[in-house]
Amino acid sequence: MPGHVRHTEFFVRLTIVLVLLVGALIFVCTATAGDDKPKIEFKIKDDKGIYVPGETLRFTFKADKDCYLLVIDHGTDGALVQIFPNDFNKDSFVKRGTTITLPPDKGTYLFRVLGPSGAEKVEAYASTVPFKSLKSLKSAKTKNMGGYYVFDDSKAFLKELDSEMKTALKDKASRGKAEFYVETGEGEQPK
Repeated sequence: MPGHVRHTEFFVRLTIVLVLLVGALIFVCTATAGDDKPKIEFKIKDDKGIYVPGETLRFTFKADKDCYLLVIDHGTDGALVQIFPNDFNKDSFVKRGTTITLPPDKGTYLFRVLGPSGAEKVEAYASTVPFKSLKSLKSAKTKNMGGYYVFDDSKAFLKELDSEMKTALKDKASRGKAEFYVETGEGEQPK
């Protein structure tokens, strides 16, 4: 076989390999760029599982991307309360890799357990773009209770937020939750 034929065959094979490598690289970059959801870590700081009314709670939050944070408390009494952002921390933007504590170490407010007995859930929503549902807070039926927003119609707000998470924020937002039990002495403890 003449040398120029082997040489040409080598370059054809090399070109095919390069085309496959470039195609694979484009696929990997597209898949990575398309997943804009922040990976989040949200938990109760020094969690002890069962709390009594009057005790205070603190939460920690961390994300792998710059994001906007929304924290909602589902109280044991059925109340839905936006606890972050609030009148004390109006800026919901969090830099990637930064662990924040709510309330902050030198904060001017506390998160106090109220009751009645039951399971309580606190959800953190993180999005790489601002939440549209927060803009509707001013028009939503809410009460400002000591710097936090209590929703009169929690089902409507949760429906709006859930819809936003499934559509506009589908690839841009994540959710995490922390749960604990409130024991007032009037009910049974969880098993």
